[in-house]
Amino acid sequence: MGSVEVGGGKYFPTSDFQWFEACFRNIISEIQSVNNVFASVSLPVSMNTQGSYLNQVYIGMFRPDKDSNPRWKGNLKQYKLAKINNVLNLADADDAAALNNSTGFITECARDYWTPKSVDDYWLLDKMAGA
Repeated sequence: MGSVEVGGGKYFPTSDFQWFEACFRNIISEIQSVNNVFASVSLPVSMNTQGSYLNQVYIGMFRPDKDSNPRWKGNLKQYKLAKINNVLNLADADDAAALNNSTGFITECARDYWTPKSVDDYWLLDKMAGA
């Protein structure tokens, strides 16, 4: 429930499967009905015999298909946690803040670890197909 108060989401309390199923269908319908980005954040923990952890934050960013098709355009992004101005923050591959403090979303120019520094032609075929 805390995320509802902080992030403005919705909370659906239930102990009934039919109600859960109806709520879940409603959530998916709302996600697909708007031109928005759905992001799931995960922090992998890799513990070896020495007990060390990897500093990798993965964010899956997917845009619902305008025709309600099951395959959504998107990408998996990798960032890290770093101290920026003595505050722990999400950092990009260039050690700059990856979050926009005004919106709470990823900064438009934040470069993840898999994005090259120089412009490449990765999306060229997608543009040529008229997508």
